[in-house]
Amino acid sequence: MMKRFFPLVMALCLTAIAYGQTEWPTDTVNGTPVYVYKVQKSEGLYRISKNFGVSQEELVRLNPQLQTQGLKYDQTIFVPIKGTAVQQPKEEVKAEAKAEAKAEQTEQKAEQKLEKAAAKAETTFREHVIAEKETLYGLSKKYGVSVDELIEANPVVSKNMPIGATLLIPQKAPAKKLTDLPKIPVKIEAPAEKTTSKSELVLPGKTEEKIELQPTDTTALPEEKLQEEPGVSPIPLRIAYLLPLQADAIKRDATMDRFVDFYEGALLAIYEAQRSGQHFDIYTYDVQKADIAVQQVLTKGELQNMDAIIGPAYPAQVSYASAFAKQNRIPTLIPFTNKVNELERNPYLLQFNPTDALEAETAARLLAPEKSNVKLIFVDAQAADVPEFVSTFHKAAADAQFSIGETTVREILNDSLALVLDKGKKNILVFNNSQYSQVSVLMNKIISQKKGADIALFGRYSWKNEKPAIPMCYISVFRDGEAAELTHYNTLYKEYFGHTLSGGNPRYDLLGYDVTRALINYLLIAQQAQSEAEREAVYKETYRGLQSDIRFERTGKEGGLINTGIKLIWK
Repeated sequence: MMKRFFPLVMALCLTAIAYGQTEWPTDTVNGTPVYVYKVQKSEGLYRISKNFGVSQEELVRLNPQLQTQGLKYDQTIFVPIKGTAVQQPKEEVKAEAKAEAKAEQTEQKAEQKLEKAAAKAETTFREHVIAEKETLYGLSKKYGVSVDELIEANPVVSKNMPIGATLLIPQKAPAKKLTDLPKIPVKIEAPAEKTTSKSELVLPGKTEEKIELQPTDTTALPEEKLQEEPGVSPIPLRIAYLLPLQADAIKRDATMDRFVDFYEGALLAIYEAQRSGQHFDIYTYDVQKADIAVQQVLTKGELQNMDAIIGPAYPAQVSYASAFAKQNRIPTLIPFTNKVNELERNPYLLQFNPTDALEAETAARLLAPEKSNVKLIFVDAQAADVPEFVSTFHKAAADAQFSIGETTVREILNDSLALVLDKGKKNILVFNNSQYSQVSVLMNKIISQKKGADIALFGRYSWKNEKPAIPMCYISVFRDGEAAELTHYNTLYKEYFGHTLSGGNPRYDLLGYDVTRALINYLLIAQQAQSEAEREAVYKETYRGLQSDIRFERTGKEGGLINTGIKLIWK
């Protein structure tokens, strides 16, 4: 679903406000310094954007509720700090009123266009063969669509309605709703206090604004089972999820569906552990996209008593969760971003996604056993904007004494690739570009210059479903699951949740399942360990999931854990 830009409430009666004489509280939202500003009477979005020297798009990005609720008097919004706000001269008020009116009209037109494009993007079609005496009106009633929609989908056929012709019937796929979330039998009351005392968390930029975030309800799943747990604990495991579910949004950002998918997979993992006899206290918090939401959640006393935390999603939010994890000694698994700045100095963090540098070093290590038969050819490796993965891969390969060649896109286009190919080795081309579409256009040129040489492509995980004309390999923590296991899981998922899987690459529901199952296993085994060395060894054990093989290693003596379950995959 495309993000829709709804009309904002704009006032035409404007009053001059002494912006230059007022100071507003400051905060940080997704890493952006902002003013916490209260909307004045008769003030519109256009006026605020001009007075603060920012664009309306920036305001909407930081305040997504404006898309559906508009701008209201005395409402608190975030305004990016770009410069000094200034007072407008009174003589400019009239001209600005006209400008605001024009801006509103333009905005409304843009919204209408986006609405139409969004509707088209959300629509799939089924076919209908026209029978005798059928009309557009009758078909519109039969399929629950408007006559106009039928005409738009069939501009030629619908004019004459010839018998036997095929009509396309628009079928709008329903957006995933949070009301579709399951209900699992877990406790949602405050857990009992732990005996160990914990210091109060000091968070930067705290504000007094309150955000009500409630744990998710929960009921039972079918009598199914995927695999056995290694053991159970007589004490319930207490796990908190910090996810941007946007539960209160009237119109949700469709990209948030992947976090709903993640949560659904996580709930199935919890169910499996429950079926093995383990009890849980599960707390789920909708932390939206704003830093302040995470701050508010982390000040709740109940979170100090968690056995583990999973989330949040965004790097700026992770910084707050990291401080909390370290002060309260709570393992916190970060499942989405590979940019966790605190990992090197926080032993309580677990980062699922490896860094680009770690993936590159692993690629060189996994290829090393075949290095006598391999030549790595880096394309545009000396360019100014070489990605970290490519530069690290190049250095690691050189340190490992691979045979290395270099060329450029220009030389490939000029039929000079053959000059660096080795007919006695497998020549693996490593491009700077992560966009397959920009690499695929060179395939014919590359193939025409092989001249008997063995050539392959070092791709990216996002190219997984592409089919280049030459063999391809890539590095990833994700792999194809076993067919039998996935079939069983998919059946359980559909039976319980009542809707089809969203799919995607990778699948976020499988990510939620795998990281939750792995974390539960680690917690249970660690509780049974007799020493710190045994507990530490737990994380080095590989957990084989449905989509990932998860294995953590310390980044250093005082550092956290990072997933090293990386594989080199050939397609």
